[in-house]
Amino acid sequence: MTVAVLDDQISLEKEMIMNRNKGMLTVLALLMILSLTFTSAGAIAPADEGVSPDFEFDDPEPYYPAYEAIYDKTPTFEFSQYEDVTRYRIKVRNSEDQNITYYTYIGKAICNDYCELTPDIRLAGGVVTYDKPLKGHYEWTVEAKLGPGLWSGVQDYVPFGLGASRISSLFTLNKNGWVDRNGTWSVTPAGLLKNKAIAGEYTSTLNSKKVLDNFTYTVRMKLKSVDSGTHYGGVIFNGNGDLIDPTDPDLLDQKQVWNWASYFLYKNNREAAIYIWDGGSIVGGVSWRECPSIIPGGWNVIEVTTENDTVYVNVNGEACINYTHPLIADTGYIGLTQNHNSTEIETMLVDWVKLEVDTP
Repeated sequence: MTVAVLDDQISLEKEMIMNRNKGMLTVLALLMILSLTFTSAGAIAPADEGVSPDFEFDDPEPYYPAYEAIYDKTPTFEFSQYEDVTRYRIKVRNSEDQNITYYTYIGKAICNDYCELTPDIRLAGGVVTYDKPLKGHYEWTVEAKLGPGLWSGVQDYVPFGLGASRISSLFTLNKNGWVDRNGTWSVTPAGLLKNKAIAGEYTSTLNSKKVLDNFTYTVRMKLKSVDSGTHYGGVIFNGNGDLIDPTDPDLLDQKQVWNWASYFLYKNNREAAIYIWDGGSIVGGVSWRECPSIIPGGWNVIEVTTENDTVYVNVNGEACINYTHPLIADTGYIGLTQNHNSTEIETMLVDWVKLEVDTP
């Protein structure tokens, strides 16, 4: 419903009520203000602690942010205007635990077609983070100030998520927010992330910050292979980070893959592939194909860019694979992975990782 339609609807309702009894609202409002302003002992109540009136208001209605990701820790809230009121109260709390209140802010909004109000308070609940269900999850509502101690009443809270706009890992001192999902991933004295392959399993590590929009994910990495045809590694994106059940007899040949995720993999024989996993099964992708820009045994810069349901992969600045699939549009976590089918010692080294979110 547009702001104009809401305004017309409220005006019509008000006119009908006033025609029935022009004095009723005036008396009701006066009684409410008196009851809110004075306590039973006759003391004046705090001006901004009033109780909402008993009748319902369609405005102000929260517009933005609503059911979406944002990246600003001091967001501007947008909402419909109630009549000509310019003073409003914003309430922000945790959407997963509504007992956690982040702030209540009262201020004068800028109102034209709709109202904008920017609290000078940072969101204190962090960004959406793996294995921390409360972080980064928010919801908010807005009330209009009608008079001393009198507010329009709380509208429904609307949720939003706070995401990280970038990830940068240099591995100079530590793993910098990376969580081992399978295998051991360690930082070397030379400032590299290192992992030793496990025969028949996908080793993986996950960055704890969830990616909530389109992105460009870039990794400089090296595979130290004995058999370039059976050893492969690469990057994971838009995944949930949860491993499939290793005891499921139907999934024994897919050991330790993420339950759902997109994988870009390459080999030192200059082949590359994309696999889309869902529930431990491959539901889409591009089978192994030639990717001439791969440097066998050397450092390769892998660049993965998503645009909604399409992914574009460049290797060392050259196009390698493009692919479209509905699950690529999912939000999720990024990771690193390798696999081999050998008893030889084969390793993966990562020099750095960078990710930039294409923020709206």
